[in-house]
Amino acid sequence: MLNSIITKPFILLSLLLGCIIIAFQEHIIYALILILVMMCGTIFTPKVNTYFKWIYGVSFPLLFFIIAYIHQTQDHIQENLLSKLHKEQLVKVNNTIRYKTHDQIHGRLLNNDHQIKIICKLDTFLPEKLYNGDIISIKGKASEFPKGSQYDDFNPSEYYAKQHIKYIVYTKKENVIIHPISKHNIISLSQKYRDLCLTFLKNLFKDKIHNSLMSGILIGAKQELPQEIVSAFKNTGTSHILAVSGMHLAFIYGLIIFILAKVVRIRNKFANAAITIFLIWLFTFITGSGAAVLRAAVMFSFIEIGKILQRNNDIYNITFGAGFFMLLLNPCIIYDIGFQLSFLAVLSIVLFNPIVKKIYASDYKFINYLWEIISITLSVQVLTLPITMYYFHQFPTYFLLANFIWVPLSTLLMLGGIIALLFYKLLPFVSFLIVYLTEKIIDFGLWIFTIISNLPYYFIENIYIFPEQLVAIYIAIFYLAYQIYYSIKINYFYFLILIPISTIGAGLRYLKLNGTNEFICFKIKNEDLIFIRKNNQIFSYGTSSQISNSAAKNYINQNLSKIKNHTVIDTNTTKSLNISTILKAQGTPIGESIIYQLANSVIDTIQFLPTILLFGNQIDKRKLQKTNFENYILLSENNHFIIPLNFTNYE
Repeated sequence: MLNSIITKPFILLSLLLGCIIIAFQEHIIYALILILVMMCGTIFTPKVNTYFKWIYGVSFPLLFFIIAYIHQTQDHIQENLLSKLHKEQLVKVNNTIRYKTHDQIHGRLLNNDHQIKIICKLDTFLPEKLYNGDIISIKGKASEFPKGSQYDDFNPSEYYAKQHIKYIVYTKKENVIIHPISKHNIISLSQKYRDLCLTFLKNLFKDKIHNSLMSGILIGAKQELPQEIVSAFKNTGTSHILAVSGMHLAFIYGLIIFILAKVVRIRNKFANAAITIFLIWLFTFITGSGAAVLRAAVMFSFIEIGKILQRNNDIYNITFGAGFFMLLLNPCIIYDIGFQLSFLAVLSIVLFNPIVKKIYASDYKFINYLWEIISITLSVQVLTLPITMYYFHQFPTYFLLANFIWVPLSTLLMLGGIIALLFYKLLPFVSFLIVYLTEKIIDFGLWIFTIISNLPYYFIENIYIFPEQLVAIYIAIFYLAYQIYYSIKINYFYFLILIPISTIGAGLRYLKLNGTNEFICFKIKNEDLIFIRKNNQIFSYGTSSQISNSAAKNYINQNLSKIKNHTVIDTNTTKSLNISTILKAQGTPIGESIIYQLANSVIDTIQFLPTILLFGNQIDKRKLQKTNFENYILLSENNHFIIPLNFTNYE
């Protein structure tokens, strides 16, 4: 085992670093307990070299703890700096993202003592494009991102906090002054090449859907894609084709190797490696340096360096090595869903593709090629499917069919797009011929989506996996992989043990909810939706006949509840709800009149029980300050408010 750890050090180091970062961000005491356990576990392990014990047992946990501490204190803004921010800001641009209606500038404030990352959202497009290193002056009021809740599908505050961004400035185009610079760096140049490629693609592909799809597949610029196309890829389990990922970079890497070896015929291995590494990182910067493509770029760089050093490239060590260095540069990337999925996808292929591939073999190369696609698609799902269902709560039923068709199609589209771009100025007729064929391929792929969407059980929704269940699933998977890898007879007893373990969490949640009541209001634009939960039954009141709000659905599933009754509120005749009457009707004791006023109103009547608060979508804090708050509980979130009901004093 010692030899294995020494020859594959990044496996242990990346797992160690990742665990400490997660424990530190949860609570510093967790990280301290974790490194203490790791130290004791290594130092007091028998049959291990004493020198090795102290190096791994003491040095690395402490070093990683210091890294986590420095990252948390320096990169994450701990204090509220809104009062210190000026109305006019000087910003150094990192990147500009162009959406359908506006520009969004990511940058760093220069006229402040703190190194603050910030986002500036404009009302429309800038006439001049901005690139990394440009300096701009903006006028506008900075504000924090709205805080979401555990029931939202997307939490802006939490999402941008992981990118070390806490503030956003809303301003108009005329309030932005550009200070152009003469010097450029590799990132700004790659951004210019990206925009040049997007311009060429727009000239080549006149149809908006064709153009936006090719921009997404080649460069990762999918902001212009219609929502129905994005949903089609998501619901068929082919979203990875739109996000520039390791698959795309693997294609580029293979193409570079082929051109250097067969076309240019460069024999010097140092020159080959240098050109290859430069080109894959150039592509990485052009496509926006997403977590998945970053991981692949680091991996291929390791492979090229290994060739120069004449070292055997161990795929496990390279995979974890890529993750290790990405965590060193930005520890928060461990929370990035793209990073998690891409890392698990590679690990899943490495572990399970050799096993799946052995199931079938043919004497015909073409059939073996098709089986290769199927085996890779199946093996990827082993580790990515559980976490995909955990995050997105759905299962693409026909993912195998969709990937079987779209993976080869995406390869053809990438090849066609690259050829079309290369010959755009040199041989325009060749370029437009390739474009015509590429458009037919896109139309065929979209037609396949139409066919799949009409099949029964197109995709399964409302799948909820709790964290403890996710852990149990992965323990079972890795145990199975261990048994197969070392040709050990599978002990199914352990799998039977994991089944009740995975259900314990749900059972404990159910027991915790039993005997509790909750009043919750969801803010859905100008609509109202009120839940009154009694144990695991929900009585809902809303202005719509159906509950379509995703946060409300998540609340139902996460609380293991079900709608007992839904009452539609007619806002033309009803201006307020008497919550007191409603609670009495549902068998919940209450003693005073409480009015909830509908549709973005302030509080009309403030009357309390000790643990229930009347509120509207806009709370008048001045009125609340004059009220007696002795025992009430208010849990305020971005788009809902929760008031736990406790009637111990009211029999």
